[in-house]
Amino acid sequence: MTDSTNTMTAPSHAATTVYPTDATKIAAPREGKDLFLQIEVGDTAAKVHCREEESAGDHENRKVIFRADRPCTLMFDHPDVFGKDKKPIPKDTKISLNIVLPLGKTGWTNCEVLPQGTAKVLPIKHASPPKIIVP
Repeated sequence: MTDSTNTMTAPSHAATTVYPTDATKIAAPREGKDLFLQIEVGDTAAKVHCREEESAGDHENRKVIFRADRPCTLMFDHPDVFGKDKKPIPKDTKISLNIVLPLGKTGWTNCEVLPQGTAKVLPIKHASPPKIIVP
């Protein structure tokens, strides 16, 4: 459901606030050839250690590795990249998501973070960084 501010909202019985995801604007490290995104899950916003746009690379068996300092759920606005629109991430655990797009097919998805167990909501259009690009 959306309201007049163009924000996704939870049912009216839950108090909600928008929870933004920001990028540190410093290139994300690689683990081998794969992109590694470290996430800080704060009380009012999440911070992903990466640039606003990051490339997943053009090698075979591509994946993106995520690790968060608190439990959260990653939300993807283009589920064709990972084959899903969301993925729970436990605290301090590396989670690898395979890119399901075949080599030669390009795509991208924004990745937003929601802390576990809160009534926070995302902007309706998933406009927050990082944008993961599949060349």
